[in-house]
Amino acid sequence: MCGVACLIYLAEMAAAAGPYKEMLEVVNACAARIRWRLRPASKRRLLNDILFLCTGLRPVVLVDYGGTMPQLQENLCGLLYLARQVISRL
Repeated sequence: MCGVACLIYLAEMAAAAGPYKEMLEVVNACAARIRWRLRPASKRRLLNDILFLCTGLRPVVLVDYGGTMPQLQENLCGLLYLARQVISRL
């Protein structure tokens, strides 16, 4: 019986994760589109931070994904601007 309950739980979690998964795919695509080259660990941290901010798990995050401040600010602003445009079209 535990196996069936676990499968039901996993199906419910997958259904609930749908909008967040789509959001992370948009952010990931936008990062590639603006040619923001991130190391895998930094990219994972960026996606986690965005997810945590959107779900309310964290009220703030430390923005440190590599690079110098002007470049980091430009990349982050460009990413968020492009992601907002893409999401508004959906």
